[in-house]
Amino acid sequence: MPSHAHTRWEGDRVTRLDELEDVHRQLTGTAPGRRWITDQLDRGYVVALASQFQGYCRDLHSEMAGAIASEAPESIRGLVESSFALGRYLDRGNATAGNIGADFGRFGLEFWDTVYDLHASNRRRRELLDQVMVWRNSIAHDSPIAPSNAHLVEGTAPTLTWGRRWRRGLNALVPYFDRVAADHVEDLTGHRPW
Repeated sequence: MPSHAHTRWEGDRVTRLDELEDVHRQLTGTAPGRRWITDQLDRGYVVALASQFQGYCRDLHSEMAGAIASEAPESIRGLVESSFALGRYLDRGNATAGNIGADFGRFGLEFWDTVYDLHASNRRRRELLDQVMVWRNSIAHDSPIAPSNAHLVEGTAPTLTWGRRWRRGLNALVPYFDRVAADHVEDLTGHRPW
């Protein structure tokens, strides 16, 4: 059984991205030729993808915190749960690999190492996540790619084609994130949360 965060990712979060793709098709058509509006829609799609994935990660973190807190005495459950979210990077920054690792590290979890251990392709999927976040920042802040990040996005562009590739990579990470979180909660509490 997946987490509620995973179910929401596959439900309304994916639906929002599908809606953007539908609008893209309706406004730009499928005929050859470049239209100015295509660039704007592509850039919006990349920002929306980053936003929806950040929402998924934040939902999963909250769900994990709630599952752990439910094992605490009732009088302090709220305190335990809220302490995991206090100053959470996913509430004030992007869903970069570093922020995800730091936030899930609050549970005593070596998050990325554990994700990598589950499937060799997860390293490449993390690179795709990095690309999404670099482009998201460039688009959202209307700024050029920082020289320190140029190597991360070399050969990519904020297009619908790349957006779909990034989306497939993030979709592939979601079940591994879910599994890592559930396994760790079970290790800590003795109960499988989802």
